[in-house]
Amino acid sequence: MKALSLLLVIDKFLSLPNSEVAEALSMRKCLKFLKDMSFFNLIAESNASKVVLVLNAHQLSFTYVGSIIGDCINFNACFRNLIFLHARREAKSNCLLFS
Repeated sequence: MKALSLLLVIDKFLSLPNSEVAEALSMRKCLKFLKDMSFFNLIAESNASKVVLVLNAHQLSFTYVGSIIGDCINFNACFRNLIFLHARREAKSNCLLFS
């Protein structure tokens, strides 16, 4: 019973507050991976329209998701071309590469 209680507590602390946070974390992880792989031109797609709007507007905020968005915006300096696009949910894509 103690193990189950511990798992529930861990799940409570590790769960993401909303889908925008999940999309922003996914975008940051993808951008870091592509930077480490030395890609320079890419289109990053997300089905979270709010995240894409904030990324394209370069709006910074002092919230949890705002700090993740700030990291994504800072990755812009690592690429020659970085375009953030909104994709419909059916597309199920996150990052596309182009040369």
